[in-house]
Amino acid sequence: MFLSHSADSKLSVEAKNQVLIGAISVSGKTKWDMLDATVKRSFKEYCVRIDPSTNLGLNTESVYCYQIGEITRSKGKQPYSEFLI
Repeated sequence: MFLSHSADSKLSVEAKNQVLIGAISVSGKTKWDMLDATVKRSFKEYCVRIDPSTNLGLNTESVYCYQIGEITRSKGKQPYSEFLI
């Protein structure tokens, strides 16, 4: 999982704009809602490690989107199928 910043609000794929904040294992049986929850939990744990007192002013709702393979999962958009694969 990468933390990424892009000035034009698009997910940047340039390595200079990304910071590795965690890794998540997924399988063909992984459901999107499970992955969403895992990504949010990992992000929260990262914020707590970096800034235990204020969590950088961020929370799990601060995750706008994430990318897995070629698919970008954005807040409020439904996946094509229940399972990842």
